[in-house]
Amino acid sequence: MLNPLKRFFKSEKYDPKQLATLSQKLLMVDSQDCFLDYIDKHTAHKLDYINSTEAYPHRAFSLFVFNSENKLLMQQRSHKKLTFPLHWSNTCCGHPLKGQNSEEVKQEALDRALQELGVKFDTSCITFLGKILYKAPADDYWGEFEVDYLYFVRDNRFEYISQLPINSEECESAEWLQRDKLQDYVKSHDKLVTPWFYQLVTQTEFGEWWDKFAQGTLEAASENCEVMSLIKDS
Repeated sequence: MLNPLKRFFKSEKYDPKQLATLSQKLLMVDSQDCFLDYIDKHTAHKLDYINSTEAYPHRAFSLFVFNSENKLLMQQRSHKKLTFPLHWSNTCCGHPLKGQNSEEVKQEALDRALQELGVKFDTSCITFLGKILYKAPADDYWGEFEVDYLYFVRDNRFEYISQLPINSEECESAEWLQRDKLQDYVKSHDKLVTPWFYQLVTQTEFGEWWDKFAQGTLEAASENCEVMSLIKDS
C-alpha cells in the first residue's frame, strides 16, 4: 500500500511543483515561538498530526501591503495550492526556513513576495506588528498550525493590479480592499477567505492597526513580544 505522500505524487489532484515543496524543513516552535526542531512541511500540515497531542506549530509570516490610497492588496491563492486553494487572503504568506528573529523572518518574507508578486519592497517601509498563534483545518487531510509573524508594508508605487507582475503559479488573482469594506469582506458568503485572515480581522484589533498605520502612529512590536493566541480553547 502506498504511503500518503507517494499516493499524492501519483494523483492528478495535486500539482507536482506544490508537492515538491513538501520535503522542505520548517521551523517547529512552541506556543511562545521558541525554536524546538525542524519538521518537514508534509507532516506539519497533516491534520491528524495537528490534532494530535504531540503537535507543535511551525513558524510562518504574513505580509500586508498598502498603497497610497490606504488600500490593502489581497491575493487569491492559486488553485494549485495544497491548502486553501482559491481562498482570498492577505498580500503574501509563507514559511521562513532559517529565520530566528523578526529581522531574519522579514527578509525571507520579502524574498517570498518577490517570488509571488514580482515586487521588491523597501525594507524601510515595513512595520513588524507581532505574532499570532492559530490552528485551522483545510480539508480532511490538510490543515494549518502556525506562529505567524505579521508585517505591514507601505508601497505607493502601485495603484492598479495590472501594474503588478504577479506569478500565476502562486496567485490566481488579486484586488485592492478598502478599509471600510473589511468586515463585509471577511463575512461575505461570496468569498472564500483563509482562516488566518478571518481570525485576524474578527479576533484582533486589525482594523485599528490599519487605521494607525495610515496615520503613521502604529508602533512596531518588540523582538520579544508575546505571541497572541487566536485558538479559543488554548
